[in-house]
Amino acid sequence: MVDALERQPSDVITKARLYRLSGKTFEAEHRHDDALSAYDEAERILYSKPNSSINWVNEHIEVKLGRLWTHYWAANSRLMDIEISETQVLVEDSGLPQHRYQFYLTQIFRNLRRDRYQVDQQTVLLGRQLLSAATSANLEIETSFAQFELGFLLLFAGELTEAKQVLEEALERSKQVGDTSSEVRSLCYYVILLRRMGNIAKTENAAHKLLRSAGKAQMMDYVGVAYASLGWVFFKKENLDFAKVKIKKAKEIWSSLSFDYSMKWTAVIVELKISFEERDVKRLNDCALSLLHHIQLKLPDKVELALEGITAAFSEKDHLEVLRHAKEALFQAEASNYL
Repeated sequence: MVDALERQPSDVITKARLYRLSGKTFEAEHRHDDALSAYDEAERILYSKPNSSINWVNEHIEVKLGRLWTHYWAANSRLMDIEISETQVLVEDSGLPQHRYQFYLTQIFRNLRRDRYQVDQQTVLLGRQLLSAATSANLEIETSFAQFELGFLLLFAGELTEAKQVLEEALERSKQVGDTSSEVRSLCYYVILLRRMGNIAKTENAAHKLLRSAGKAQMMDYVGVAYASLGWVFFKKENLDFAKVKIKKAKEIWSSLSFDYSMKWTAVIVELKISFEERDVKRLNDCALSLLHHIQLKLPDKVELALEGITAAFSEKDHLEVLRHAKEALFQAEASNYL
């Protein structure tokens, strides 16, 4: 690619494309500033000879989407919002289905990060648009992933009945097209769905399947969810010793990852309950701090408020208040189907 750039092609679209592709390379290497510089140069080249041809417009959209993904990976939400505002009309008026797919996906990812996985109806709508765009483009793998993504969004929007149907369809579709990653992801959040629906037997069965399939695929974050879900199963069966073993295993797996997995609540909320039963105020505080971390899924507001009460009371060494707030957090977590 460097040699191609050095030859300085005369066609502005080709030249811009080469800079864009170099930007994608920098993006994959997490060299965000270099990626943005490459995208800026690609856009400058395009605007040196603007026209309304399909190839010019498509290349312009690709550059905008590349910059949008870079802002996402750099966790720059302000610049991402600006880029989305500037790109929306262009994509919706002139973009191909695959462009709309990428555009909707970046917005979903932004919303999930910004809102800590609390999903509103606008984000669910983006999920429906994502699936529609992937289907329109006849993209098998992208359609498989979009089906999973919609099920994921419905799950955390609290639409459990529809989420169950969509995730079951996602599992079947991913198997048909041989999309192992989407199959494991769909199974992982299907396990969480069954758990939130309170189905102990089905959760146990699906968690064992997840343990095998995620382990084979080396998707270790989801292996952790399998162990956490088995911990929940044993907790529900009142076998606290086995529950502790599974919860500990889940946390060990997540601590070995190179990133901070955002669904640790699947283990920690059970640990919170066990710590309350054992009146271990230090562990209650540790659990609360873990659940309140900005990377983690935001539990319902009443749960979060009680968790904040735990940490505040612990800092004041008021152990009775720690226990009172813990009891409230657990009550609210159970009422909202998180425990």
